[in-house]
Amino acid sequence: EHCQVVAFVSGLLLSCDVSTRSWFSLYIRNSQKKSDDVSNMVWNLRQCLFEELKVLTPGPGDEFPVDKVIQASCILRLYCALKGIAAVKYNNDEAAMLLQLITSHPPTTPAGNRFITIGLSMLLACPFIISTSEQEKSVVNWIKWLASHSGDFSSSSGSTTSSFRQMLLLIAIHFHSNQFSAIAELVCSTLTMKIPVRGNSLAKIKTIFTQEVFTEQVVTAHSVTVAPTPDLSASIAGYLPIHCIYQLLKTRDFTKDKISVRDWIYKQIVTSRPPLHPLLPPLVEVFVNSVIVPSSRGLTWLDQPFTETQVIDVFKDCIVNDSNIEQHEELTVNSSSSNQRSAQLLMLYYLLMYKDVQLNNMKTLVSHGIKTFAYSSKLMSDIPIKYLVHQAQTSQHHYSVLYPQLLRLIVTHYPDLCQAADWMLEQHSELDVRTGSVSTTVTAEQFSEAVTKLPINPGQFIQISETLLRLPAKRLLPYTKAIVTSLPKLLQGNVARRAQDLMVQLWKALNTVIPRKLNLMTVNAIQDPQRSISVRSYTDNDVTVDPLIVLRCDHRIFRCPPLLSVILTIVTAYLAACHSFLLTHLQSNPKVEPRGKDAVTAAAPPLGADAFVCSNDMEREELKNALATAQETAVAQLLLEICLATDAERSAGVGKLSVLQEVRSMICSYLHHVFISDTNHCKLLHFQGYPSQLLPVTVSGIPSMHICLDFIHELIQQPQLQKKIFAVELCSYLCVQYPLPKSFSIARLCVNISSTLLSVLTDESRREYFIPVVTALARMCKAFPPLCKDVVSILVQLGQISTSQLAARGLSAPQGSQETDDDDKIKRFRTYSSENVKSVECKNSEDLLLTQAVYNAYTQLLTQAIINKI
Repeated sequence: EHCQVVAFVSGLLLSCDVSTRSWFSLYIRNSQKKSDDVSNMVWNLRQCLFEELKVLTPGPGDEFPVDKVIQASCILRLYCALKGIAAVKYNNDEAAMLLQLITSHPPTTPAGNRFITIGLSMLLACPFIISTSEQEKSVVNWIKWLASHSGDFSSSSGSTTSSFRQMLLLIAIHFHSNQFSAIAELVCSTLTMKIPVRGNSLAKIKTIFTQEVFTEQVVTAHSVTVAPTPDLSASIAGYLPIHCIYQLLKTRDFTKDKISVRDWIYKQIVTSRPPLHPLLPPLVEVFVNSVIVPSSRGLTWLDQPFTETQVIDVFKDCIVNDSNIEQHEELTVNSSSSNQRSAQLLMLYYLLMYKDVQLNNMKTLVSHGIKTFAYSSKLMSDIPIKYLVHQAQTSQHHYSVLYPQLLRLIVTHYPDLCQAADWMLEQHSELDVRTGSVSTTVTAEQFSEAVTKLPINPGQFIQISETLLRLPAKRLLPYTKAIVTSLPKLLQGNVARRAQDLMVQLWKALNTVIPRKLNLMTVNAIQDPQRSISVRSYTDNDVTVDPLIVLRCDHRIFRCPPLLSVILTIVTAYLAACHSFLLTHLQSNPKVEPRGKDAVTAAAPPLGADAFVCSNDMEREELKNALATAQETAVAQLLLEICLATDAERSAGVGKLSVLQEVRSMICSYLHHVFISDTNHCKLLHFQGYPSQLLPVTVSGIPSMHICLDFIHELIQQPQLQKKIFAVELCSYLCVQYPLPKSFSIARLCVNISSTLLSVLTDESRREYFIPVVTALARMCKAFPPLCKDVVSILVQLGQISTSQLAARGLSAPQGSQETDDDDKIKRFRTYSSENVKSVECKNSEDLLLTQAVYNAYTQLLTQAIINKI
């Protein structure tokens, strides 16, 4: 009967229905203020509950009956609710009996473990039940008994559940760090109810924990002896050893007592399982800080990082290098299970976080003379970072607590793996027919043999390639070397375009798995065989430092659009890697300056010394940015040179379906992405200049060329005459492409400057400037007819000057007095010019060319006129 009362009252007071819980708690609270039938009824209820409490409480020295443990837990939880929710004040008998029940020794069963956690929570929620020194002594003895018998309860509770051992450590840790809010949260989560826990009432309990039982040394030493939780995942509830280790790392207690937790954390990472426990990423972060960042308390001791051997052991089934790439039938055959993938993602997060924290604190470390361990670049290049991130992306329901931080670190330190175009291509390819159920018996040798027969039998290669493209990208690893070494063979003149496209699709599929390894192999495979110097194999560091190496490839690639797309992908990745490398180099080598004139800079002082400070040298940052921008524009200049037509292509003409036109379209698309990523690249490229015959290509092919309208006024004001010429020609094409009010203003500026230069330039400079510019001025009039009047005025003056120059040198301009038609005059002038150019000196030839350019420009204006002669 009493048990039914406990269940009934608990159902009302802990009901999920807020209204029911509210009115009943208010009923209990008001009854304590009255002396009527209602108060008598509540008093009878409390007496009934007290009788049940006496029945469940074992006597001193008696064993706790196994069948009463669960009921005892329920009544303790009910009394907590009466105090915390209904504000019931315990009388002396109730408080003494509750304390006697709490400090009893339950059996070593899961139910007994739960009873102890509720008892600990009640001591924290209702500390006033300890009123005498004898009661305080009994609590101390009970807690000591818990600490000594915690191992028995852990083994009986099972290996995957939490025990009160971790709760004891957490309470002690929070008390040592005065985190009373964390203690309140711990109590509420254990009791699964929201009750007030006041920190000012916990002084007595704090003294028991921190001075009687768990001193700081005991807590730190005891924590590392607790075994990591096997198969730790988010599905395991309660307080686990990871909570204790995390709190102690966060407060740097292990650093204070010089206790290493490296091996414990490594074991916990290796034994983690999906879905990932939410405390694992923060645990890795605080561990990295304890390894690198000195304590604010002035402690010099730091924990040790994971060794490279430990890291390799985690990735041993998915590391891809030159020695095992052909043996990989499928990436991470054993680690494809989500179990090992969790450990690999956590270890990858550790490596990235280690690098991030190390670089961000390098100034502090250098100034205090602290040397930290750095993982080799080869280790990072062998780890399939992009593949692992892709796995986390596709399984975000398992790795939601890790994926955002992991992606942030990769974007920061490995931007070459996070190119937007590549990720969009990968998402599109996921919609293809590639499935894991497709099997194939094609070997790498058969693939290579089919490549050798491409000129005579492309069908075999096409069939094999289409079969391989239906496989998941990770199953293409055995064909990596065959695919890369076959790329130069596609440059033969009689290879089918379909075969080239399929080969590039295979390459891009592999690029989603091992991009860094694949890029380096490709750069070494496509080197120019006609180079005078000996061909050598580049390392990843070589190409990262100098991305222009990528463009020192076989020149035939520049007229093979499929392979050119591969080159553009590689050069984009290495440029991004170079930017990250320069930033890392700058952070890894901070400038240390002495404080004072006579300070010595030979060595950094130990921790605590005050002789050195790290200066924030803005000049180094500016030089780094200048170098990165110079590399970007150098690549752009080389790509623009590729767009120039050869003599054979000029004679054949550039059609809309020609190879040159396709190459130009691809390069213009690349330059567009470069320009919109940073407009300064566009400005620097045009200030450097490039062949003017490419202006029609760039203006019409690059959608972002309108950016140039913002700086043409600066370009035309440069002292170099060639830059002025380039600015006017650029403006003329932009006016035709973008006939906007802003373009009209810039065009008028160009016309005015040209009019001014007409009267101030020397004869030689005038000829050099106006021979190409008059055509550009006429082109501006096509877009903006109001400029015709000023342009015609310039042409008339220029024609008069050039005619006078010819007369002074003994040549006369064509008079054409007998002709009445302007076309006849122009035709006669052209004939005259072509005859005299062959017979006069070079200077006279330039005067004739200028005169002819004036007539040509005037002719162009006449053809564009609205009113023509009938």
